[in-house]
Amino acid sequence: DYLAYKRVPPELRKRVLAFYSYLYSSALSIENAQLLRDLPPNLAMSITIAINRRLIAHCPIFRGRSHSCIMHLLQCLQPLVFVPNQVIAREGEKGGALYFLNRGACKVYQGYGTGDERHVNTIVDHGFFGEKSMYSAFSRVNATVIAVTYCDAMALLHEDFTQVIALYPVGTGTGLACCRQVA
Repeated sequence: DYLAYKRVPPELRKRVLAFYSYLYSSALSIENAQLLRDLPPNLAMSITIAINRRLIAHCPIFRGRSHSCIMHLLQCLQPLVFVPNQVIAREGEKGGALYFLNRGACKVYQGYGTGDERHVNTIVDHGFFGEKSMYSAFSRVNATVIAVTYCDAMALLHEDFTQVIALYPVGTGTGLACCRQVA
């Protein structure tokens, strides 16, 4: 085995093997990703919408947007896997993505690592966080988000969001004021 040959410590080998075991059993497996690449674009988009419908249903930034805009934004989603104890977003750092949690659990803390930390939220299947970063390239994360379990997630980058919404203007009433304040 390659990891043993390279003398990777046993605990790290175990973590790497657990990650790949999870990856192959999750919805993000290589076979599923290949399936989407092999399908005609319209069919692949229909599957993407069906899979991600619950993710976007409760997110304020999608309210009031046209079907075409939502379809375009869905095409920008990037699949990610987070491992247990991975810091996904750190309080005070620059934001940059809106994360949708397909499966898994994350804890949200304010003051993480300061001795005065507070657990303020838990995000589970079909939850989201980071929406404030969609409205400003300079926004700062207002809480630290840490994966509790393996997490299948999708990310919408700020740059992709701003490029797409510039193509599809929306009326007033959809904006930062409707975003949640924690994470």
